[in-house]
Amino acid sequence: MTQFDRDMKEVGNLLKRYRHNRGISQASVARQIEVSLGYIAQIENANKIPSLGVLHRLCGFYGVPLSDVFAMAEEMADRTMRELMAVPSIKL
Repeated sequence: MTQFDRDMKEVGNLLKRYRHNRGISQASVARQIEVSLGYIAQIENANKIPSLGVLHRLCGFYGVPLSDVFAMAEEMADRTMRELMAVPSIKL
């Protein structure tokens, strides 16, 4: 898995967390930002890369600045990398 793939997975996890914290279904999010339910599921599971427009609409819907999403994803990826590097049997 590349760093880009890991970052997109983190973005998907963040978006899923925002949705869960608000108690909103994927179907509701999809309706509000005018995309398909399947597309929301694929984004959250890192099977699709959202366009910048869709990511912007998602952030607007959740009330989160787009820059915050990227900053948080980067922090999570860095933390994961540090944790992996701390495991003696893993060579990076």
